[in-house]
Amino acid sequence: MGYETRIHVVKEHTSVTDGPRIGEEIASIDLCKCDGPVLSLVQKAIKRQKGQRPFALWARTPDQQSDAVELLRVLAKKPMATVSGRTTDELEDLASHLDDGTVTVDKYGDPLGVISVPDFIAALRSDILSGYRRYVVALAMLESIVQNWPHEVETGSMVVVTYGH
Repeated sequence: MGYETRIHVVKEHTSVTDGPRIGEEIASIDLCKCDGPVLSLVQKAIKRQKGQRPFALWARTPDQQSDAVELLRVLAKKPMATVSGRTTDELEDLASHLDDGTVTVDKYGDPLGVISVPDFIAALRSDILSGYRRYVVALAMLESIVQNWPHEVETGSMVVVTYGH
């Protein structure tokens, strides 16, 4: 087991044509540490996103958002500040992302991966025999998404967005 990943099923707002791609979160699940075909798919999606128009997720805790932004900015001003291995520039970038209300990079500074729902289902099915309980729940969740939003899944406006943590 390796990279910890949380997946978000997002209905993309295709009318937004400038800035990061963004959408409405429909569901999410923390896969924690994943490996095998799922990890391979996530890693490929992250590599594919580098240099592309980023995908953004809304920050999850708006009530604590301003406190987090202020704390990061204070920490960034400290000489030689590093928190979790991040430099002052990286802390200021993170504060700016939070201040905007969206997140476009994960904990490791990688872009959020964007994967089609059918591709993610295929990766889960090929690894389901591993017996990893989170894969079983994720598969059920994604199959339900396909049943309830078939047009959005088929047209690609419903996607899986990954966040490494």
